[in-house]
Amino acid sequence: MAPINQLDKSNYFKGLLLLIRKNKSIQQSEKQLMKHIGITLGFDKVFCEEAIKNLFINEYLGNEPPTFSNPELAKAFILDGITIARSDFILSDDEKSWLYSTAVSNNIEPHWIREKFNTEEDSSDPANKPLEIDRLIIE
Repeated sequence: MAPINQLDKSNYFKGLLLLIRKNKSIQQSEKQLMKHIGITLGFDKVFCEEAIKNLFINEYLGNEPPTFSNPELAKAFILDGITIARSDFILSDDEKSWLYSTAVSNNIEPHWIREKFNTEEDSSDPANKPLEIDRLIIE
């Protein structure tokens, strides 16, 4: 895959913040994963911490699912989204619906995401699951 452009990096981080906001609370595991992802994407640690801290008062984030420049990145985002959402061992209907909307916005077949929801439910410890963004940045 080609290097990830700045807009896609921003959409990846912002999109995962919006996903976390669906539960109306942030767990420590989600904070840790988001800091890791933000830093991996090249964002400053302080920026990541502030974005997480201000998630519920930031009126400029919007609520639209992100659109990416290629389907491979969109699929990686959705898989990381499932991992983050399940880091508290619950993938809520709101989270599923929002990730499904992201798939639709990125022209990903509905059966692909339904399969991933089912597959990921079988994972024993989502907090220790490797992140897709790490794989993409290393390639």
